[in-house]
Amino acid sequence: MLVVYAPAGIDRFEVERVTAFTEPATRAGFVVAYADHRPLGPQSTKDLGSIPAIVAARWCIDAQRVFYSGHSDGGSVANALAAMPE
Repeated sequence: MLVVYAPAGIDRFEVERVTAFTEPATRAGFVVAYADHRPLGPQSTKDLGSIPAIVAARWCIDAQRVFYSGHSDGGSVANALAAMPE
């Protein structure tokens, strides 16, 4: 699974259009989830980190193969999630 976090001022639809990750990622076998921007903070980061579990409730997702991506605020979220112990 690839989770893409949006930068400030951009929603999930715009970040999908800008990155164009969907076609190559799904061709490689990934489920792609795009997240709207949320103001940065510990709780919003945890909330955004729940996206893989929400998607896994509908799709067969290998929890060991979840990857985060993002730009600007979205990159900060991706990095923070990678560093958080939980």
